[in-house]
Amino acid sequence: MMSKLIRMFYSPAGVFRQLKEKPKVAVAFWLIILIMVCYMGVFRSMVPYETRLKAVFESQEAQGVTIPEDVKKEMLEKGESIYIVILTYISVPAGAVLLFFLVALFIQFFSYFVAGKSVTVKESFAISIYGGLPSILTSMVIIMAMMVLVPDKIDPIRPDRTFVANLSLLVDRSSSPFLYNLLGRFDFFLLWRTILTVIGVNVMSELKEGKKNKSLLLGISIFLIFVLFNFVISLITG
Repeated sequence: MMSKLIRMFYSPAGVFRQLKEKPKVAVAFWLIILIMVCYMGVFRSMVPYETRLKAVFESQEAQGVTIPEDVKKEMLEKGESIYIVILTYISVPAGAVLLFFLVALFIQFFSYFVAGKSVTVKESFAISIYGGLPSILTSMVIIMAMMVLVPDKIDPIRPDRTFVANLSLLVDRSSSPFLYNLLGRFDFFLLWRTILTVIGVNVMSELKEGKKNKSLLLGISIFLIFVLFNFVISLITG
């Protein structure tokens, strides 16, 4: 499995050809879940609950939402409940699984449009998971960054902002939190993931040379799905 992940850097088409013969993804899938849980664990250990909650207050107030001082004080004194802790650890890997599932469904539908035949369910999940390699790398980089940075340098709401490889650099966060969040979803790793996904569909569906225009349309569509999903996340996180 590790050899496949390494080869995704320099020979993704070769990896997808191998997966077409044996579309086994269980180990890679659980590795992703483990990394996402570690990601959240490191974040929570580095950034105290009080800091995270105050940052949420500031974010809400920046968008015009008024939170009474007595409510803030009560929430800070009450502390973080075990239910919130459990929900926090579940939400991040659950979001990753949901994205893998949605992409796999889309691949099932669109591979028929592109190549005239649908890839199998196992093949679609193999494309979705192995095409998600950039997401794994992003999480690993952020984990390492959080471990070496002082807590004040870590974004207390979304730790993924700690490692910036996106268009949020063009906008001042304090002046436009919503636009900052939205542009933060257009990053290099998202584009890389889209390219790997398109390569996977091309290989798995045995796309012929004369259908490159449809393949381009597939890439644009997948990219927009990723952006739409992340746009919803940006609405939720504020």
